[in-house]
Amino acid sequence: MPKFSAVSFYTTRSEQVQLVSPPEMLQWETGPIVQDFRKSLLERQQGFSATVEIPPTPQLGFEWVGITQTSGIIAWKRRNLVGAASLLLAGLETDAETEEIRAAMAARNAPLPLLAWRVIQREARPLLATVHYDIHSVGDCVLGTIAPAIAAAFFAMFGATSD
Repeated sequence: MPKFSAVSFYTTRSEQVQLVSPPEMLQWETGPIVQDFRKSLLERQQGFSATVEIPPTPQLGFEWVGITQTSGIIAWKRRNLVGAASLLLAGLETDAETEEIRAAMAARNAPLPLLAWRVIQREARPLLATVHYDIHSVGDCVLGTIAPAIAAAFFAMFGATSD
């Protein structure tokens, strides 16, 4: 699995921010989900939607939005409500592209509070940064399993390597 940094936040709509531990990972074979993500990404880099089901948990939907050639947003949804959003930054983005990212998240009902953005700007790349808007998503083991698997697949496309 490619090496990458990860950071998670919980925020309220009033932009109060708290660093949180990522959800626990389940022992689940993510290969088929990752293959579907890669295939969809190659076919529709700018955006697509999919669902993930790990029984007995409820279905987790996600929407991928490509922001630049080396970055994107995944909005994680349950019952069509965005509970969290993950930002994937490969580390090859220009300063101008980096400025577009925060606005792109807000446009997709996934605001990125300024305090979280400042932390993200200092983190090592490649980076998986997840902002939880719903307290239930903070402990969502499906999200905690799928987000790092998808991030690893995405970053591997840009030459990220294992230790």
